[in-house]
Amino acid sequence: MNNVIPPALDSRKVTRELTTRLCSKDHLLHGINEIMKFEHSEDYELQHYGRKIISLIEVNIILIVRKLFQ
Repeated sequence: MNNVIPPALDSRKVTRELTTRLCSKDHLLHGINEIMKFEHSEDYELQHYGRKIISLIEVNIILIVRKLFQ
């Protein structure tokens, strides 16, 4: 049985909070751990949230690169 519950990405509030964590140097690891909870998801859950997960990761990468070159 899976005890790891991924974030409810269909909630705007949850998505906004996760984006904030991923964009924050202080909270980045917490945000990454939230995304990693999808590792244990079923295929249908990944298909449902796949685009949003990819978008969150892409935004994170862009912001990290910008911060590195500032």
